[in-house]
Amino acid sequence: MLRYFSISLGIIGLFLITQPLFPQSAKNSSTKPSNSPHLVKVETLTLQPFSVAANYLGQLRAKRMLRVYTQEAGRLIFFPYDLGDQVKPGQQLAGLEDTLLQAELTKALAIQQQAEIKRERLEKLFKKQLVAEDSLLEAQTTEIIAGAEVEILKTRIGYTKIYVPFEGIIVERRVELGDIVSNQTHILTLIDPNSLVIELAASEYFLSQLYLKQPVEVHIEALENTSFKGTITRLPPTIHETTRLGQLEITLTPLPKGALAGQTVQVTFQTQSQSRLAVPYQALRQDQKGEYVWVLEETKQVRKQVVRSGLQLADRVEIVEGLQAGQLIVTKGFLGLEPDKIVKVTD
Repeated sequence: MLRYFSISLGIIGLFLITQPLFPQSAKNSSTKPSNSPHLVKVETLTLQPFSVAANYLGQLRAKRMLRVYTQEAGRLIFFPYDLGDQVKPGQQLAGLEDTLLQAELTKALAIQQQAEIKRERLEKLFKKQLVAEDSLLEAQTTEIIAGAEVEILKTRIGYTKIYVPFEGIIVERRVELGDIVSNQTHILTLIDPNSLVIELAASEYFLSQLYLKQPVEVHIEALENTSFKGTITRLPPTIHETTRLGQLEITLTPLPKGALAGQTVQVTFQTQSQSRLAVPYQALRQDQKGEYVWVLEETKQVRKQVVRSGLQLADRVEIVEGLQAGQLIVTKGFLGLEPDKIVKVTD
């Protein structure tokens, strides 16, 4: 038994001697780092002609609109028109009760007549040198004041009746027949349906590409899929300091049937062809500091170039600041790129 045990120990010892005490070092087992260059694709910047097509949403608005206010206080005794009613010039829109004003006018006329009689009597006496000139002047002044009071009351009575100034449609009714209204009360709104124009807001940069009488294509969502022709009739004189947008006006020629104020429209603009610097969309990068592109230098090194983009032109983006024609920009191979890194250009 002891013999067999000794043989087993011998075999185990032989096995331990033949095996290394430590595994091969990590240096021998690891792979050597690759020295292959960083591959990128580049593009040479050139000025290219581009025309921009852009869609903007706007709204139809009546350019000719009248908010009707009262110029006298009183009870509405005539107010026949409702929303959607068509009215023509000269028709009476509203009437206020004028009983009190008519009574005041009667009184003023009587005072005026009395002043006139007194003035005529004093003129006869003055010719006979029976009254002083001051008395005659006072009588003449009193007559003028009385006449002015009559004219004031006639004007106020005229304010109790409101007439239509132009052919239009009632789009807002704010009071009802029999209501007692105060002076300067907004009672209704009237628009001219033939004066509809499109108003929309566009960016300051895009507005610089437009011009007066420029043709545009208009689609009114409520009128199915029909397209209409329009022209730019007004460009904004100022830009909003916060939104950096400007309001422009477009006139439809002719005005389509079924067009109503307040409808949403889509306007398609086609700008004139201009030479622009543009980079592929994927070449424009962005970080916390803003937009940039990778530029390849003659030393085969890359660097970050801060830029300012403009319009999106299909699959490209206009660069309005930061680059020049002839520069090489990286279009592919961004992963792992760092400033001053040496790269190799591949096709």
